[in-house]
Amino acid sequence: MSPILSFDRTALVLSAGGERAVAWHVGVLAGLYEHGVDPRRARRIVGTSAGALVAARLARGDDPVERAARLADRPTAPPPPASDAEADALPGALPGLDWPGRLRVVAVDALTGGRVAFGPAAGIAPALAVAASRAVPGLRPAVSIGGRPHVDGALRSATNADLAATAGVDRVLVLDANGPAGDPLSRLWGAALEEEVAALEARGVAVAAIRAGEEDRAAMGADPMDGSSAAAAVEAGRLAAARWMARVAPTAVML
Repeated sequence: MSPILSFDRTALVLSAGGERAVAWHVGVLAGLYEHGVDPRRARRIVGTSAGALVAARLARGDDPVERAARLADRPTAPPPPASDAEADALPGALPGLDWPGRLRVVAVDALTGGRVAFGPAAGIAPALAVAASRAVPGLRPAVSIGGRPHVDGALRSATNADLAATAGVDRVLVLDANGPAGDPLSRLWGAALEEEVAALEARGVAVAAIRAGEEDRAAMGADPMDGSSAAAAVEAGRLAAARWMARVAPTAVML
């Protein structure tokens, strides 16, 4: 299948959104691939919290269609690791120190509240960074990296899209599993995304987004930390990708 779009000069951002967002992200990625767009070719991949797990898998070459099939066939999603001692057991999340240069995983330093973008220079296993990015306060303990506790990267932003800017990137595609919802947290995350988009555009980087709508969130389920609706969330993500492709393909937008 000839690609309609190209990720060669495009960065990909995968948002936070709880366990339910994992399957939605996978569905979107599978939907893009099925429409001739291979997201594995993204020049940079940025993941936060739930999006960090999907980003890590994608960066190591995970097949999005195969991953979607596995999630859709599973009646319930297993709980995530409860501690950093289990970090290396994260399914599909890059064992050892084999860290793709294009991958960035976002966490928050629990002592300063500052954002930390882990990459190859961190000198740690990517799985440890993913565990830190997913360490939701009150649900999972902080993850110690470099002697400092790190927690969920979504405490500052669900997307951290401005980190997608790098040499050779002309466009950024944001997958936002939260969308323009009316709850206070989603409004805060939406405001953060607007600031990030403005920062990217100020650097001459074009930004596009696939955002979860009301139907997507209903398919994912009401509890953000419940991944048991994986099959419905995967299908919702696929449909979101198909709708987006139907909009952009006729305009010949090249990503």
